[in-house]
Amino acid sequence: MNFQLRHNLLITVFIIVIIAIMWLLMRGLSYSFEQLSVQKPDVLTDNGVTSQEVAYVEKIDQFALQEFDGNQRLSHFVKADHYFNFKNTPALLIEPKVSVYNEQGEIEYTLSSKRANYLDSGEIKFQGKVKVKGVDGSNINMNTPELIVGTKSDEIVGNKQVTYLGKNTKIVSQGMHVQKELMQMSGKVKVFQDSGSIINTKNLFIDQTGSSDVYRTDEKIHYQSKLANITATGMMYEDAKQKIKLTGGVVGYYE
Repeated sequence: MNFQLRHNLLITVFIIVIIAIMWLLMRGLSYSFEQLSVQKPDVLTDNGVTSQEVAYVEKIDQFALQEFDGNQRLSHFVKADHYFNFKNTPALLIEPKVSVYNEQGEIEYTLSSKRANYLDSGEIKFQGKVKVKGVDGSNINMNTPELIVGTKSDEIVGNKQVTYLGKNTKIVSQGMHVQKELMQMSGKVKVFQDSGSIINTKNLFIDQTGSSDVYRTDEKIHYQSKLANITATGMMYEDAKQKIKLTGGVVGYYE
């Protein structure tokens, strides 16, 4: 009787052990499948394109490219940490930097951001807090989330908010267009002076041909300070001297 009882107990324990082992194996397999199903973050992400969705056909580390104008003068120098070329989407530049040269072969300004698309048209579309700086660090000093640079021209176009830092001012506009040394801050424009005054206007031109910036517009302006509230049609403002000239139907209120 005792022998039969021990035999039954051994069989019961054996069955329990087998069930436990099978349960552990099933849990292990289930965990493995769950891990396989979890997608790892993609290294490349740009406009919905990922490394899993579209495989690149070419990769170049420490990418560099020179662009020349019609007179075979160096006009742009493009470099990036990484260059990815895709089959049906624009090429991607990681940590791009573009230097723009003048006719004398000197760097006028540089543009940089975290990434950019190299379009088939030859334009470079910067994305992600674009920084533009003049060779002296002050001529063009601005931030914007997106800019398009024409490597076959001297044009820079931005259709999103732009913040431009002058010597004594900060300008915020809805967009911008740069050609050579003339910059247009397009759309609605706010000019914040270091003194605390604010100028509201539209389509402001920044002339950089002289030793300091000169702001011009023929649009209506609204000048506000602690002591004055002035409206006019048109103005010229010298940033370095903080000298403003209002033109056309000037109406002012003073306290």
